[in-house]
Amino acid sequence: VAGQQLQAVAGFFDATLQVTDRFSFSGGFRYTYERKDFNTNFIVSATNPGILVATDEEFTSPTGRGIFQYQFTDTISGYAG
Repeated sequence: VAGQQLQAVAGFFDATLQVTDRFSFSGGFRYTYERKDFNTNFIVSATNPGILVATDEEFTSPTGRGIFQYQFTDTISGYAG
């Protein structure tokens, strides 16, 4: 018999700064928190209730991004991230 439980929470922020009429910068940040609980019950025999193996882990992950965009003409733009 095995089981798993997961709890996850994340928050993020994203914004764009228009530097000039043709040049802008977009940036964002995300922070994620996860907690995972695992358990496994190995049944050895009918007279032995078994061995319970349980563990839990916590994970955090801050990530970010940045994008520079330039409008060359009214119909052509380019960006790098």
